[in-house]
Amino acid sequence: MSIMRPSAVMVGGPKIEWVAEVPPPLGRGAARSRPEAPSTSTGGPPTQLDGQQIGLIGRNLLVVELVRDGLEVAIPVRDRGIDLIAYVDALDEPDAIFVARPIQLKARIEPAFEVWQKWGRLPGLLVVYLWHVGMPAVLVAYCLTYPEALEIAQTMGWIKTPTWATKLHYRMNTPSARLRELLEPHRMGPGKWRAKVLG
Repeated sequence: MSIMRPSAVMVGGPKIEWVAEVPPPLGRGAARSRPEAPSTSTGGPPTQLDGQQIGLIGRNLLVVELVRDGLEVAIPVRDRGIDLIAYVDALDEPDAIFVARPIQLKARIEPAFEVWQKWGRLPGLLVVYLWHVGMPAVLVAYCLTYPEALEIAQTMGWIKTPTWATKLHYRMNTPSARLRELLEPHRMGPGKWRAKVLG
């Protein structure tokens, strides 16, 4: 809706000129506008992604990877620490099998690696780490069982830290060269997802 306001009154006459002003939109956030993310020459991701958006993008990217490898995917109705369930449904084959693995997803814009002690309470859990989810062309994916993730934590010396003892987890926000070396055998690509689920 526009509002008409006088812009000028002519001296010596009653003539008034009117201009239309459009007020800002009403509702939440009306007092401020969200700036658009600046474009970059490298085609990088927008800087306005929040945690929920990153999680949604990461989950969809992972679903694509799993389905492309011939896996079926289910999304839990409730959030109880399991983000996806990947399963093999070969009921139409002579030796019918059904194997399902719960997945905990850690999606990041920047590389990071973490291990939580609570993951050890769920048998068969796979932990997937996705880096650079804002730029799918350079997406990096790792998939580890809890024992594999715990072994890395032990090798890095994290389980001897106060953080591991008190907060029950450890995170490295900037993976070192040593950590990247330990993660490399768990880097995923075409054909590896199905093999990991079948375990």
